[in-house]
Amino acid sequence: MEALPMYCYRDPRSINFVRAAPAPAESPARPPGAFRGAAQVFRTQELLALICQEILPGDPTSLSRARVLEGRKRLRDLALTCSTTKEAALNSLWSYLDCLLPLVKVLPNVQLIGNTYHFRGTSLPPDAAFRSYASRLRILGVPLGSDVGLRAAEKVIAPQVYVVLARIAAGDHFFPGLRTIFFGSRLLDPTVHTAALPILISPVLEKITFFGKGVSRPIFASYSLPLLAEQSRDTLKHLTIETPTGEPVAQDIFAPILLLEELETLDLRFPEATGIEPRSLLDILGALPSLRILTLDVHFPQHQVPNRYFSQNASQLGLRIGGLQSVHLFSRCQKICGCLPGCLLERMTHLTMIVNESMLEDGGERFNHNRGVLSRASNLRKLDLVVNGTVGETRDLTLLAGTVEEYSVDATAIEDPDAHNCITGKLVHNRPALKSLSLSSRSRSGGYQGIPLTCIQHIANDGREINHLALEFLPLLCPNQIGEPRSIVADILRGWLRQLRSTNYKSRSKLRTLAIRERTYDSFSRASLSVEQGNALAQILDILFPSLESIRPFVDSEATYWYWSGRWLEIETLRKTYKALRLAQTSSSR
Repeated sequence: MEALPMYCYRDPRSINFVRAAPAPAESPARPPGAFRGAAQVFRTQELLALICQEILPGDPTSLSRARVLEGRKRLRDLALTCSTTKEAALNSLWSYLDCLLPLVKVLPNVQLIGNTYHFRGTSLPPDAAFRSYASRLRILGVPLGSDVGLRAAEKVIAPQVYVVLARIAAGDHFFPGLRTIFFGSRLLDPTVHTAALPILISPVLEKITFFGKGVSRPIFASYSLPLLAEQSRDTLKHLTIETPTGEPVAQDIFAPILLLEELETLDLRFPEATGIEPRSLLDILGALPSLRILTLDVHFPQHQVPNRYFSQNASQLGLRIGGLQSVHLFSRCQKICGCLPGCLLERMTHLTMIVNESMLEDGGERFNHNRGVLSRASNLRKLDLVVNGTVGETRDLTLLAGTVEEYSVDATAIEDPDAHNCITGKLVHNRPALKSLSLSSRSRSGGYQGIPLTCIQHIANDGREINHLALEFLPLLCPNQIGEPRSIVADILRGWLRQLRSTNYKSRSKLRTLAIRERTYDSFSRASLSVEQGNALAQILDILFPSLESIRPFVDSEATYWYWSGRWLEIETLRKTYKALRLAQTSSSR
């Protein structure tokens, strides 16, 4: 056998492969320019940037922390591998930070005293590493709901560092490319709003989020927000301000917002807005002509507003809000509360109802008022019901669904043993508009532990228009499900599959994604399914939902939970196999 030519990467600064062992004379030589394409890639910064984007996206805030750390390590290695890739790799590596700590560490004369970094310098040379890396930053901070930067707070930055840097900058910008800032989580210290903001505001800042206790400090409304409005009024397009429940906000917090005429997205969440004049909300609507997306979770004492303007529609108020494309409102009582301006109810596209008491009795009389309000909300497309209590035998769940396209129920506990009848019967029957349905319980104890798996056939029959479904199932192996002994489970699955085949069941379901969570009672309910049981269940799912693209855990963080990694992952693999075989047979028969 002929020896194959070997190649090695001898010079890390070179992109040319060097032949280490020459091939025999009779071996065909590589065609000229075999590596010309690779060389072209290394000479084109745009292509290198795309490669780096594949390693770690420019906005990685939706990724897990482990995924971000992995991407950063690979970018670091790429920067150290070759001078040609160094610039592109560093641009990506420093384009996103969850806090300023990595930058502060490269400052000259920085000192760590106890748990706090202090800066003892008085100037920064033009070639300082801090300047080079800071100029590459595009996104700073961690958004709400992300685990990217969540870890134990090991070190902190003294506010004095920001003050010294602001004095050194003297009006220049350390962060000329910074477009997005999230103040919160790692930047939660209330002093950061005041100390760090002056050096962070850039000439291209487009999006900023403030959440945490710092928002309730008077200095935020009197200094931080006015500074932002003064320096970013021509560039800022997206603003979010959120306080924890129970934290008040200052009345003058709205005045700077009125100056941000280029705002396209405004998200205000003040669950207890004591001291705020309700009319200020209407003033905002009239002062922001570019506003397209609005989220309001602003609530006043007793959830009532005596201001007569709150009951008037947009035309009566002389407001032009036709440009609003998305309006997300929050109601925090059983009746849609009076904190929501009437002019916005008619434009509402998304409603979140938070009920802080149990819903136990039947009849649905408590929500009849809401049903009337929702029937007039012709633009409503999404409804979320959050119950901080127990849901019992009630028809309220179905009364609220209306004609919305996306409906979710999240309760502390669901104790109704017949809840699946409500879900698979009343909730999905004759609702052609419903495209997404989610039902979950936060409690891991109680009488209700999910719906029987066999109910999914009712969903396939009656909820044909549903594209996304998220449900919690009873354990496959339990007395209340489809039998306790494995032999009984196998018999029922076998009979179910036989019945579907014998009737030549033709599903018209449009379901594309199914998110599941399987409950557990004891160690027995975690027992593995047999090969026959897994195959039968996979075929049943393929018959009931022929358009199904994926089954996944209820939430991504549960991918390592027993019900998914130990059971449903294998079922999903089998289902995809049967789907591929079915499609191949259909194609060959044409």
